[in-house]
Amino acid sequence: MMALRLLTALVGCAYVLGVWQQKQRGQSWPGYRTALFISGIVLIELGLSPIVMHLAHHDLRAHMIQHLMIGMYAPVALVFACPMTLLLKTLPTRGARGLVALLGHPAVRLWSHPITSVIFNIGGMAMLYLTGLYVAQLHSPALALLVHFHFMAAGCLFTWAVAGPDPAPYRPALPARLIVLVIAMACHAVLGKWMYFIQAPAMPGATVQDITQAAQWMFYGGELAEAILVFVLVRQWLARERPPHTTPRALWTGP
Repeated sequence: MMALRLLTALVGCAYVLGVWQQKQRGQSWPGYRTALFISGIVLIELGLSPIVMHLAHHDLRAHMIQHLMIGMYAPVALVFACPMTLLLKTLPTRGARGLVALLGHPAVRLWSHPITSVIFNIGGMAMLYLTGLYVAQLHSPALALLVHFHFMAAGCLFTWAVAGPDPAPYRPALPARLIVLVIAMACHAVLGKWMYFIQAPAMPGATVQDITQAAQWMFYGGELAEAILVFVLVRQWLARERPPHTTPRALWTGP
């Protein structure tokens, strides 16, 4: 997993460099966004560290904690740090226009649609845990690398498509995204309960208690991350519906 850890570190350095460039230009950048991004990077680095990888390789419960770290909580922190906005502010005009054009490309629009992101995210988890793929990746470093990259990419894509503050051309309206999020939560809950009832995945050496606890952690841990997205979406909705602030002076109609 050294390649993924190195890539993550480079992304973190690029973000910090972008913030530094903004300050050099005399432009401000919220400190909480920088803190969020660094927190997401740290979560991924911890989740892919040798000790966690070793534990996750031999204990399904540790794997599920790792999955929550790099596939759900880290993406929330990274996406809400507005990296796309920072990149657009940092790039020269020509580069920024190219990035905007890329975001508007039909293929990007398809992949960034909330429904597509749900299929990519929840469907990937179902394929991993309800088939022999989970056991197969335990014996294949290349497959394990792909699985962990999918966790990160699918989590970031889903968070950005549904509730991300960064620009996303042709993004559906807030009510539609909230409905998609509720459907995703239901699918995630069904997957967790189904794993509980059928005792999947059948990891060698895993006891019934291990699989049960892993399914429970997936269910409750995932619900918490998705609840954060619901809160953000509802807050955005209420902010848009709130009438503009009217001061007493604005109400004065006299001379």
